[in-house]
Amino acid sequence: MAIAKVTETIASSPERPDDAVQQVGALTHKTLTGVRGIALAAAVAIAALAAGSQLSAQSWTESRSAIDSCVQELEFRISRESGGRAPTAGIDFQSLQVRQSGRNALAVNGRGSFRRDQFDRGRAYTFGCTYDASAGRARVTYKWSAGATGGGYDEPGYSTPPSYVPVPGGPGSGGSSAYPPTGRVFFSGGIINRASGKGLDVEAESRANAANVQQWDFGAKPNQTWDIVDLGRGEFSIVNQGSGMALDVARRDGSDGANVQQFRWHNGDNQRWRLERVGGGFYQIVSVSSGRCLDVDAGRLRENGANVQQWSCSGQPNQQWRLGR
Repeated sequence: MAIAKVTETIASSPERPDDAVQQVGALTHKTLTGVRGIALAAAVAIAALAAGSQLSAQSWTESRSAIDSCVQELEFRISRESGGRAPTAGIDFQSLQVRQSGRNALAVNGRGSFRRDQFDRGRAYTFGCTYDASAGRARVTYKWSAGATGGGYDEPGYSTPPSYVPVPGGPGSGGSSAYPPTGRVFFSGGIINRASGKGLDVEAESRANAANVQQWDFGAKPNQTWDIVDLGRGEFSIVNQGSGMALDVARRDGSDGANVQQFRWHNGDNQRWRLERVGGGFYQIVSVSSGRCLDVDAGRLRENGANVQQWSCSGQPNQQWRLGR
């Protein structure tokens, strides 16, 4: 159903819960996108709530106000704190629970999923909100759910690694490489594929633009050692210590099988990556430009020199990587 149609349906809905349930009861999960989306979310949530109980007119109005205020405050806070290019906080309205928590207060609890942009597969969360009916204000807390993809790297309290330090022959050597991006270094070391146990490697220890990236037995050489630099908004650059160049999807290609190489840092989306936790200490490394995963050619999975490319994320071990030996 188109947004315009949904908005029209809700706008014409009566104030009584029973009638509203009949008209919008099927619309139980929407992503919040601004004021109109929040109004839509509140109406849908109220309908889902009303389906399980009879509410007085006063309770109906207060519950609707509580949900509307809590959802608006939740979206503002989670988007501000987690960032992103086009952040959206989706609410599972079937999960919402509303109860009286004081003389003039209502408690709203539920769950949802946050996405930084259209390619982000999302992070699940739970939230709780207290709505002060007399003041018309909401206070929200939220928590990332266990196992949520993409979690951990942007949460408070992770250790602060050392600042980036260029190695001899790296950035600026021969004028071929720009200095890497500015930011906190989230990790320095090898990046190891789960399926093969081999490391991400710049072919032939090259320092040239467009040198190929492959997998190879990990030996902690400079061409196998990487700095993952936090760029903010949940995005990272991955910089080779041997060359000072960035991990790069060749020609900004958005298709499956597009080659991955090293290239002078130019701040393109094809040089920006997201780290998404998959459990067991492993990550999917996802291109911001395409939404596809860093992938070892499955046809040569056990071989030194197997090519590294991007491919639609499938959750397979050849797309999962461990930071460190």
